[in-house]
Amino acid sequence: MVSLPQVLLLESIYYISVVCIEVPSGYFSDSIGRKKTLIISTLLFVLAYLVFGAASNFAFLAIGQVLLAAAISFRSGTDTSFYYESLVQVAKEHEYGDREAKVQSWSQVASAGAVLMGGFLGSVALNLPYYLSALLVIPPLVICFYFTEPEQEEADIIPFIKQLKISISYLKDHQLRWIFYFSVLMYAMTHVPYEFYQPYLKLLEDRGDLLQMDAPIASGLLFALTRFVAAFAARFSVVWTKKYGFFRLLLFALLIQGVIIGLLSWKLHALIVLIVLFRNFSMLLTTAPINAVIAPLINQAQRATYFSIQSLVYRLSFAIILIGLALPFGENHVTDWPALSWMLRVSLVGAIIFTILLYIKTPKRIVLPE
Repeated sequence: MVSLPQVLLLESIYYISVVCIEVPSGYFSDSIGRKKTLIISTLLFVLAYLVFGAASNFAFLAIGQVLLAAAISFRSGTDTSFYYESLVQVAKEHEYGDREAKVQSWSQVASAGAVLMGGFLGSVALNLPYYLSALLVIPPLVICFYFTEPEQEEADIIPFIKQLKISISYLKDHQLRWIFYFSVLMYAMTHVPYEFYQPYLKLLEDRGDLLQMDAPIASGLLFALTRFVAAFAARFSVVWTKKYGFFRLLLFALLIQGVIIGLLSWKLHALIVLIVLFRNFSMLLTTAPINAVIAPLINQAQRATYFSIQSLVYRLSFAIILIGLALPFGENHVTDWPALSWMLRVSLVGAIIFTILLYIKTPKRIVLPE
């Protein structure tokens, strides 16, 4: 068992590891190829899950976090680029938004089954879900070897520093810059409930408010339902974007996250846990529409690097937030409601301030791909 400050420290280790790996992995993908990058990512997932399963102390958990960060970093941006470029190869890139929405939806359904199974296995032994995860990653690894690499534009390999400069220069575009800032804020607001729902559930369990269920089972059930709700949002995200408008949809997603964080910080009550069902709803409501706007605007030679830079800023920003929230409390501080509520309220105030600033800078319009 680790304390809440140690949990936040482990999460910070993960995010700081991403700082070192994220952008080089995107550059690797743009230079060496999507297929090889995805194979490396999948292998790292297997190693990470095996280390987590065997972990018996903080040091092993920290190693697992580093491996997990590497796995996600190598996948980040490459999966989106691979999918879009594969559609370009068959002249179906105009279908990317709708297809991405379906992929995101089915991904959430699969994740729902995974977390539900993980919750029940975790109630037996906390390392069992990790061993099962390592086993289930083997089939995707085999599939990766059968991928066909999308044709690359004929060009010399760009030096790393120059690649960074070119990728960052895309942010001179006002709409890309606004989407970038929005995505950073959305990532942070979505992950605040994610980081704190486990201690929230543990406090409810200690009070006997979980109907005789232990925290792993309650967590698995909650996250499974969350994924199903998110699958619904993902499936109709592009349709709703075309109906209600891109910016309205994105700002509505921020509002949902603000309400979730606000309610969690307000009171420790079992019914409030149900609001967390919508944590992934707002994230998946925006993922496909945002990717559909960004992908065509970035050249193939920089696409994975750009997405990696974006992911890097997401995680680095949130790592700083986690460290800041943990600082007022000692490493061995016992998780209690006053501390948890304080962290959530501080997060909410920060989110409100940045949402207002974002709203003020909202572009008048944005061009959505047909």
